[in-house]
Amino acid sequence: MASPVLAGKSGPIRLGKLLGRGGEGAVYEVEGRPEAAAKVYASPASAERADKLVAMAALRTPALDQLTAWPTEVLRQQDGKVSGFVMANLRDSKDIHRLYSPKSRLADFPQADWRMVVRAALNTARAFSVLHQAGHLVGDVNHGGVRVAPNATVRLIDTDSFQISHQGRTFLCEVGVQDFTPPELQGKAFKQVMRTANHDNFGLASYNFV
Repeated sequence: MASPVLAGKSGPIRLGKLLGRGGEGAVYEVEGRPEAAAKVYASPASAERADKLVAMAALRTPALDQLTAWPTEVLRQQDGKVSGFVMANLRDSKDIHRLYSPKSRLADFPQADWRMVVRAALNTARAFSVLHQAGHLVGDVNHGGVRVAPNATVRLIDTDSFQISHQGRTFLCEVGVQDFTPPELQGKAFKQVMRTANHDNFGLASYNFV
């Protein structure tokens, strides 16, 4: 069976090996581009999500590329509907909770010591700071929202759920995890909440690095 083909800014994108699947869709390798991965939604994106992804691709910076899995190009079906995006392939990294949990650290990062944990914590804080300086927020801070490599460098992932500001328009983060949500937002409908950097910082402080 031929690999599915989608259209990106640089031409056809052929999907390769399945890397993971979630509630919204699936992530695939991109054939011929080992540094890239494609997130493909189970159904076409809403108009709001499509506009958000187009805005994010236009908002790319070297710093965001270095510290996040930022959308590099938007994927479309043959009918032109937005169906996903291309981002960095982070296959050599793991969810950060695999590092700060002592049991999983022994299995996944056997060479790690406290210096590496501290470096990863500092790098995570820096990633949040760079994102905030660009005018955006994570919003949905959670255990699986950061990937860490063996050298303690990190990337923020699930960027399509971030709160993004572009040309006077704000695309809200519509989801959240209770354990990382500050008291003043508990029980509120995230689809109607404008997050602030302090809300992100509460979630950042909830990571169990120590």
